Amino acid sequence: MTVLMHHGEPHAVYASRKDAHADTATHGYPADHVWTPCDERPAAAFTWRCEAFTYNPASHGFHRVSWAVPRALDGAA
Repeated sequence: MTVLMHHGEPHAVYASRKDAHADTATHGYPADHVWTPCDERPAAAFTWRCEAFTYNPASHGFHRVSWAVPRALDGAA
């Protein structure tokens, strides 16, 4: 499942990332836009952002598929 976010707010839920990307074209985003992985900036920093989720039967809930990789804080533990 993919959640299409607009300026960090959920816009719509889709069965696939391809469907989410196609929907941005209906809102004026270029249909041929090359999507790249997001960096550690907050979701609100992006006009459109797709977040993939998967269902976890053990917890009866959805969880984000990818998590931001924590960056080193100059030797801080």
